Amino acid sequence: MRGSLLFTAVVGGFITLLLWTGLGYPPEVQVLPLVVGLPTLALTVVLLVGEFHPPVMQWLDSALDELWGGRQETSDPAVTQPASPWGPVLRMMAWAIGFFAAVFLLGLFAVPPLFIVAYLVTEARMRLVAALLASLMASTCLYAGMALLGVDLWTGSIAEIVPGILGGGIIPPL
Repeated sequence: MRGSLLFTAVVGGFITLLLWTGLGYPPEVQVLPLVVGLPTLALTVVLLVGEFHPPVMQWLDSALDELWGGRQETSDPAVTQPASPWGPVLRMMAWAIGFFAAVFLLGLFAVPPLFIVAYLVTEARMRLVAALLASLMASTCLYAGMALLGVDLWTGSIAEIVPGILGGGIIPPL
């Protein structure tokens, strides 16, 4: 018995237990465990099947490689690839930190549409109209999903400008 098989089986059992327990919650709270747990359990079952039938894992690896743009292999394993430049890494870290800082200040109603447009125009070099459409679609999905789950969005820590949308959030004590 391999360690990966045992670990995958234990994780699958734990996820099943979490799903079973989640079914005992009120109906409005059952959504999140099902949304997270069912795909996780499905992927765990694929891993378990792959333990007994390796071609399944080979097929899955090749399908994922094709989906994400193929493998980047060198012909000589002794040749090392040059290190990635730090510029793009630091730029992405700055985008992430800026996003969280802006959400803290302005809230989740204003920041995602603005950051999506800013990112697509500056980093992806997308035309402004296309970036605005992509931002509108992504933000609509975000807000609709949060509304369906009954999640109140953070309005931001600045003084209240638009009641319930922009500003007026109470910062919890640390």
